[in-house]
Amino acid sequence: MAIPYLELDYGHYTGNFPAQKIDINATTFLANITNQFTFKKGWSAELSGFYRTKGIEGQIVVNPLGQLNAGLQKQLLKNKLTAKLNIRDILNTMQPSGYLKITNTDASFSQQRDNRTITISLSYRFGKPIKRHSKRKTGGAGDEQNRIKGGN
Repeated sequence: MAIPYLELDYGHYTGNFPAQKIDINATTFLANITNQFTFKKGWSAELSGFYRTKGIEGQIVVNPLGQLNAGLQKQLLKNKLTAKLNIRDILNTMQPSGYLKITNTDASFSQQRDNRTITISLSYRFGKPIKRHSKRKTGGAGDEQNRIKGGN
């Protein structure tokens, strides 16, 4: 099952510096999607990611960025044990960068970091599972009728 999220944003900033009028605008598009897959024999997987086009934050122009993530899960021991493997930022594309150009100032920034992480986890469920959708055979009125029929 795919779960998409889409966002379109328009930002427009204006102002006056002593030597320059500021007028900056941008339309930013963000797409985020999560795909969940269920396979046989207790296996499941998830693939998710996002992409954001160039945008502005105040006077700063932020370049496009994105991220791709994946996970794999296996149910074991009659669904009491869950083993998970997750990988975040597979393509190492979550690298924020941008620039600022106002008056006599040209500044830029770039973060070079390795966001890729691999996580392995195990979880074990003790006890019996809780039934969340149990159907009641009789309601409060049925209980009262049984009490009256029984002569109590």
